[in-house]
Amino acid sequence: MTAIYTQLESLFKAQKWQDCINTAKTIADPQSELDNTQLIWFYWWQGQSHKNLGQYEQAEQAFKALIDKFPNHHRGYEGMVNVAQHGRNLEQIHERAMTFREKFPDMWHSYWWIGQNYKNLGQYEQAEAEFGRFMEKFPTMHQGLEGMVNVAQHQKDWQKTVERATIFQEKFPNLWHSYWWLGQAHKNLHQYKQAQGQFTQLADKFPAMHHGYQGLIEVAQQQQDWQQVIKHTKTLQAKFPNMWQGYWWQGHAYKNLRQYEQAEQQFSLLIEKFPQMHQGYEGIVNIAQHQGDQKVIIERATAFREKFPHMWQS
Repeated sequence: MTAIYTQLESLFKAQKWQDCINTAKTIADPQSELDNTQLIWFYWWQGQSHKNLGQYEQAEQAFKALIDKFPNHHRGYEGMVNVAQHGRNLEQIHERAMTFREKFPDMWHSYWWIGQNYKNLGQYEQAEAEFGRFMEKFPTMHQGLEGMVNVAQHQKDWQKTVERATIFQEKFPNLWHSYWWLGQAHKNLHQYKQAQGQFTQLADKFPAMHHGYQGLIEVAQQQQDWQQVIKHTKTLQAKFPNMWQGYWWQGHAYKNLRQYEQAEQQFSLLIEKFPQMHQGYEGIVNIAQHQGDQKVIIERATAFREKFPHMWQS
C-alpha cells in the first residue's frame, strides 16, 4: 500500500490529475488500507484533481468524504471553498469561507478568501474591513496588506496603490510584489522615472524573475520609445529565451520604427521557437499590412488561417 500511496503523491505533484484519480480507484477500501494521515491526503488529492479537471461534483464528493471522516481537520472545508473559487461562485465562496472561519477562527485563510470575494463583488469597504481584520489578527503576515493593495488596484486608484504598496515595501522589503505594484502604479500615473526605478530594483533584487524587465519594456512601450523597448527586450531574450513575449514585443518595436527586416526576423524566430502559438504568424501579416503589399498579405494570411483554422471560425 505504501507504494501506491507514494505513486499517488508523485502523480499529484506532477499535476497528472486523471492518472491520480485512476490510481486512487485501485485502492478498494481506503479507510481500512490507509492510516489517518494518508487518508486525509488521499481525499485531498482526489478532490483537487477532480477540481482541476473541472469535475466539481466529484471534487465535492471527495471533500465531503474528508469532512465526514475528519470533521476537525481544515482540508475538507478548504477544498469546498476551492471548488467554489474555481467555479467563480461568489455567493458560495462567502458561505463556505464563513463556515471555515466558524470551525477554524485562528487560521488566516478565511480572512483572505472573504476579503478577496468582497473585492471581486465590488464591495470595497467590506473588503478593506476584512483585510484590516487580517492585519490585526496576523500582523507578521503580508497577505492582509496585500489585500489592501489589491482593493486599490481593483478600483484603479493608482495613488492609493502607491501609498499602500510603499507601506508594504517598508514592511516586507524582501518580497518582490511591492516593486511590481509600485512600478505599475507609477506607470499608470505617467510617472515614468519612478516606474523605471521600481522595475530596475525588481530586476536587480530578483534577477531570476522576468517581471522587472517586463515592467521596463511596458514603460518604454507606453512612452513609444521603441529603441528602449528593443534594448530591454534583448535583455529579456538573453535571460528568458523561453518567453515568447520578448520576440513579440521586439518585433513590434522594429515594425513601429519601420525596420521591417528586423521585425520580420523577430516574428520568424517566434514562429520557429513557438510554432504552436499564433502571434508569430500574426506579426508577419502585420508587417505586410504596414508595407501595403496586398499579395504578401494574402499569402501570409492564408498560411495563418491554414495553421490556426479555429481562430477564423465565426
